[in-house]
Amino acid sequence: MTRLRTLVVKGLTTTAAMWPGIQTTFGWVHQAACLLENEDEAPGSEVRRHMEGLLAEMTEDQASVGAL
Repeated sequence: MTRLRTLVVKGLTTTAAMWPGIQTTFGWVHQAACLLENEDEAPGSEVRRHMEGLLAEMTEDQASVGAL
């Protein structure tokens, strides 16, 4: 367990700077999944409009997440 803990701490420390970008990106992926799931059975044109808005947001904020 001590060795495992050491490896986990080392991994988290090494990747700490990437976590804010990963969190933002995860939010985008989650939003896209919800849009594509389309539980409300919205028309395709509405889903497309929302997806285009999300893609525009992702493009605008791409610099904030860095290269993942």
